[in-house]
Parts: sequence; C-alpha cells; structure tokens
Amino acid sequence: MLVLTTTTPGTAGPVVILLVFILMYLSLLGAVTFLLYGSTRMVYFLMHLVANRNVRSRLALSRAYLYATVVAVLPMILMGLYSVNGIRWYELLLVGIFGLVGVLYIARRTKS
Repeated sequence: MLVLTTTTPGTAGPVVILLVFILMYLSLLGAVTFLLYGSTRMVYFLMHLVANRNVRSRLALSRAYLYATVVAVLPMILMGLYSVNGIRWYELLLVGIFGLVGVLYIARRTKS
C-alpha cells in the first residue's frame, strides 16, 4: 500500500511498476491459497456432519498452493492485457482457457 500511495506510474519507473505487480501477485497467492484450503476444510467438515462419515482425502496446503499459483496469476494477466489495449471477449476466453489448462495440469500431475 505504501508503494501505491506514494508514487505514480509516471514518476516511479519500470522497476517500481514491476514491484507492484509482483507484490500484488504474492498477496493474491497467499489469499487464494488460504481461501482454497479453508473452504475445502469447511466443505469436508460439513460433509462429515451431514453424511456422518469420514472423508478419505482432504486438500493439503501444498496442493492448495499449487492451484493458487495458477489462479493468482490470472488477474495479473488480465491487468496486463487491460493496460495495453483493453480486453476483448476472446482475450477473456483465452485467459480462462489458460487457467483451466493450468488447473487441469496440476490436477493430473499431483494425482495420488
């Protein structure tokens, strides 16, 4: 927040703009990781209460982190596209396909 409030893109230079994107990605990465991890634990807990049976596997924190690496980069790609020339419908579709392929790749590679 300090970088965003004290500088402007015109006076900051490319290094500070890159730093802003990196910091935003890392913030999103942490938030999405714990959102995925917490929501799956909540769903498994509710399934245990409703169905009254144990669930075999839960989403581990390391796997939630892997999924979050792909999901957190999607807003950064959209911001980059928007800053260049705006976003059209097919660009949104391509970014969505990229995210879907990334999540499916991680799901297949980390299958136990």
